[in-house]
Amino acid sequence: MDVTDYKILGALQANAKLSTRELAEQLNMSRTPVYERVRKLEEQGIIQKYAARINPDLISSRVVVYTQVSLKTHTEEVMVGFETKVRALPEIKE
Repeated sequence: MDVTDYKILGALQANAKLSTRELAEQLNMSRTPVYERVRKLEEQGIIQKYAARINPDLISSRVVVYTQVSLKTHTEEVMVGFETKVRALPEIKE
């Protein structure tokens, strides 16, 4: 991997819907080498998949997940530390 590959990865992480043309324009390159580099990154498994990031506040259906967590140690310090870390996660409501 070189600097150009890292630029390609950065651009695709910011917007995975970029066309080869748009990506080539951003990198000031022609389309064919950009296409070949992206294909190579995919074949090597560096680019594993393309995904959409969804804003949960703007969709009508919510996903509710209940889970059970087991801790190896049940000291007050461990319990308070775990609870503090979990409450700091915005996606956890209760």
